Amino acid sequence: MSDIEYLSTNLIQRLQCAEKSIKFLQQEHASTLADLHKELAKWQQKYSDLTTQLTFNNPADNNKLQEIIKQLKNDLYQSRNKIENLNKILEEKEKIVNDYKNRLKLSEQKYALELHKQHDKQQNLKYEIKQRSTSITHLTKQLFHEKQQQPNVCNHICLGHIILPNKPRRFKNLDEQRQQQQYLSSDSRSSKRSASVNNRISTEQNRTKVLSLGRRPSRLQPLVSNNNEQLVSKSHRQLLNNHIDSNKIVSSQSTVKFSTILPPINNKKMPLKATLSCESEA
Repeated sequence: MSDIEYLSTNLIQRLQCAEKSIKFLQQEHASTLADLHKELAKWQQKYSDLTTQLTFNNPADNNKLQEIIKQLKNDLYQSRNKIENLNKILEEKEKIVNDYKNRLKLSEQKYALELHKQHDKQQNLKYEIKQRSTSITHLTKQLFHEKQQQPNVCNHICLGHIILPNKPRRFKNLDEQRQQQQYLSSDSRSSKRSASVNNRISTEQNRTKVLSLGRRPSRLQPLVSNNNEQLVSKSHRQLLNNHIDSNKIVSSQSTVKFSTILPPINNKKMPLKATLSCESEA
C-alpha cells in the first residue's frame, strides 16, 4: 500500500506541475495577444489619422505618408507571423502535455497490475505454507505413533528369544524373513512421504534393526535372583506343549504380524528362566 500511495503522490505532483505550466503559457499567450491587439488598434488609429491627413494635405506629404503606411503594413505582417509561431509552439506543448498524461495513465495501470499479481502470489504462498504446516503436523503425529508402537514389537521379539533361546534354524529363518518383509513394507510406505521424514524414519528403523534383530542378547539378567529361582509347573508345561501352534508373537502394527512357533519342550525337568536383555530394555 505504501508503494501505491507513493506512486499516486508522484502522479498528482506531476499533474499539478503540468497544469501550472499550461496556465502560465496560456497567460503569456493571452497577454501577448492583448498587447498585439492594442498595437493593432493603435496602428489602425494612426492609419485612419494619416488617411484623413492625406486627404487634406499636399502631395509631398502624401509620399511620406505612403512610406509610413508601408512600414506599418510590414510591422503588421511581422506581428501576425509572430502570433502564428506562438500558436504553433503552444500546440506542440499541449501535445507534449497530453503525451505525458497518457504515459502516466499507462504507468499507473502497469503498477496496479504488478501489485495485484504480487498480492496473489503472497496469498498463494501463504496457502502453501499452511498446507505444508498441516502435513508436517500430521506426519509428526504418525511418526510419534509409530515410535510408540516400535518398542512393543521389540519387546515381543525379545520375549520370544527369552522363552526359546535355542530354537531350530528353520524357525529363525522364518522369523528373519517375516521381519525383512515388515521393514520392506514400512520402507515402501515411508517412501511416499517427504525426503526429510524418510531420512528420520530410516534412521529410527535402522536403530530398531540393530537393537532387535542384528544382535543377540549378550547380557541376560535374571528377573528373579538365583536364590529365588522358580520352576515352571507341570500344568504350565503341558499348556505350552498343547498350544504350540497358537503361541505366536504378534506385532502391534496392523499390516505386518510377527509369529514365532514354539516347539515342544522335551526335557521337562529343565527349568525355564525368564530373562531380559539390557540392550532391548535400553
